[in-house]
Amino acid sequence: MEVKKFEDLNLYLKGFEIESIGNQAVRKAQEENRKKGIPLVYSVDGKIYYELADGTITTNSPFKTEKEELPNTTL
Repeated sequence: MEVKKFEDLNLYLKGFEIESIGNQAVRKAQEENRKKGIPLVYSVDGKIYYELADGTITTNSPFKTEKEELPNTTL
């Protein structure tokens, strides 16, 4: 795969600026979720990891499934 190089350095600077804004937004969202006790979810090499409020990292989902959320009913 060929990497296209731009002659205009301002394009690179704009790209770094956009990346910085995105990184700041992600860090802010992570901080807010930690304060609320909401687990953070990461994907590394196709494997999903959850960071719990206490800092524990696990591969077991802490979220309830639809089946767990439904009340037990008899038909």
